[in-house]
Amino acid sequence: MSHASSLSQDRPAGFDKAGAAQALPAVAAPLSVRRITAAEYRKLALEASDLDLRCLYQEPDWLDAYLSAISPARPLEPLFLAVEAEGEIAGLLPLAIESGMGGARTLTFLGWNRANQNQGLWSSSRIASADAGGLLTTLRNISKQAGADLIHLPNMPASLGPAANPLTSGHHLPSPSPVFTGSLDAPFETLLRQGLGKDGRKKLLRKKRALEEAGGYKVVEATSPGEREQGLKAFLEQREIRCRETGIPNAFSEAPDQDFLRRLITPNEAGEGLLRIFWLEVTGIIRATYICAWQQGCLSGYANSIAQDDMMPHSPGVVLLMDIIEKACADPAINAIDLGLGDERYKHAWTSPEPLHDALEALTFKGRTLLFVTEKKQALKARIRASGTLWPLVRKLRKWKASRRQAA
Repeated sequence: MSHASSLSQDRPAGFDKAGAAQALPAVAAPLSVRRITAAEYRKLALEASDLDLRCLYQEPDWLDAYLSAISPARPLEPLFLAVEAEGEIAGLLPLAIESGMGGARTLTFLGWNRANQNQGLWSSSRIASADAGGLLTTLRNISKQAGADLIHLPNMPASLGPAANPLTSGHHLPSPSPVFTGSLDAPFETLLRQGLGKDGRKKLLRKKRALEEAGGYKVVEATSPGEREQGLKAFLEQREIRCRETGIPNAFSEAPDQDFLRRLITPNEAGEGLLRIFWLEVTGIIRATYICAWQQGCLSGYANSIAQDDMMPHSPGVVLLMDIIEKACADPAINAIDLGLGDERYKHAWTSPEPLHDALEALTFKGRTLLFVTEKKQALKARIRASGTLWPLVRKLRKWKASRRQAA
């Protein structure tokens, strides 16, 4: 070894050749995880001001509505986690153990089956500067202690602000459906022109004009208890008729699901409900409804309905959404739009598909069996929905079966 090499090795770290101090590269803080109670989750979610990467479906009020309305009929064990970096909250994960096929126990997001996407609540600055490599290992250990056979975290984004989503760093699959998102940071007329083009814009405005000429055209945002109940009643009735005629499963046919929606539109102690109800009225009749969130800088669509009547050819649901988007564009607090899961033609005018991911990991033999079934099922579902032939065929078969049931 040369003398020069020895001097280089003997020089203390953090000093250059002249002996001047140099800044050492920052060492990323590892993430640690601890279990917390539901009350602690609510307190931290409301008080930790730097949890700026938030998801509507993991907000405390949303989870409370789910636990109160849906959970009693769905056996599960809530499991709330706090993720920390150097003793400070970096994220919150509302999870649950659910029992399924063959008694297999799955760790998943609490309320995943009533959410468009899942991510938890995170601090962008802490997650970007932390070493998240050990998060999945810790989550795996907690899952085993809770008696889980499988970890299945569905419909997650690939990134959390500036950082990669650490929950998708292990084995994961594309979710069957993308979420449709877009920007509202331009004037409404600009977005309308960009999204629909000349012919599409003329067609939609012609439909709106036909609805206006029918008389009594107005868009209503339900603000009183009576209006909220009126809007919800119209939504449920229209949804029931539509699903019965098309054969599409109705996610809101049961009393617990209706109670869930009612809780979400009811104002909390701060005087705000998580969801708002809009409706389009023509000749004194509600022709379409739209249920959405209006917070955290985003217009988030959740559910909609249209009346199966003489105004249906004029697309009252699409016209209503256009009017709501125009209202959102005029609100300086709203700069993004999320139209939820599922590829529908009307969504493409305002949004683009964003792929989501499902994290999956088997913890036991029973879990490996369930993992195999889940992977095959999701691959088949994704293939059908991506097919220009198979997906329309599924819809036609549903409608045919629905017509047979009604005839019987």
